[in-house]
Amino acid sequence: TCGQLLLQAAEDEHPQAQARLAQMYQRGIGTKIDANKADYWSKRYKKNLEKSKSTSSFVLPPAPDKQAISQRLVDQAEMYLEQGEWGKAMGHAQASLHIEPTPYAHILELEAMERAFPKQYLRIDSLYRKAIESIPAPELLQRYAFFLMRYQDYNPAIQHFNRALNGDDSLQFQSYLGLAECHFHLKDLTKARQYLQLAEALEPDHSSLIPIQSLLKNP
Repeated sequence: TCGQLLLQAAEDEHPQAQARLAQMYQRGIGTKIDANKADYWSKRYKKNLEKSKSTSSFVLPPAPDKQAISQRLVDQAEMYLEQGEWGKAMGHAQASLHIEPTPYAHILELEAMERAFPKQYLRIDSLYRKAIESIPAPELLQRYAFFLMRYQDYNPAIQHFNRALNGDDSLQFQSYLGLAECHFHLKDLTKARQYLQLAEALEPDHSSLIPIQSLLKNP
């Protein structure tokens, strides 16, 4: 589970893990808020630091592998998202972000939040913007563009699809599809067909082409 790796590291007197557990219980990140546990791990963390200062021979154990713990939490978040357990997916993604922020952890958190709270557009939009300010990764820009498109905010979606295209060629196919659909809904059928043709040139037999192809056959 999301807390087992951190808990084991904290029990083994890793101060970073103890501090993270205290914060997780205090803020309810990946678990329920528990003031007693937050206080317990905060005290153990402080005691650990005091021991290191007062004992010249004291050697801190190796720091836990942050990347491995973060990846394990991301894997769990992805699994829960696929299973439709939005709250658990959000909690695990948020715990991962607390340890090591990555674009994919942000994506998992926000996609789970959108599915759990589909009417909270403004809140999720604000969180996407903050995530992009922190990590302006092309994949995060593209996911934000699809989010905007789902809520019929087509012009900003176009801007973010183009930003994603400028940052990563591997995102071209999906971004071209998104651009084609945005322009279709904005009644610019010429540009919609242009972007569809670009997508078709990359993946001519991809099943994702079918919806926009159908729309443009019968505009």
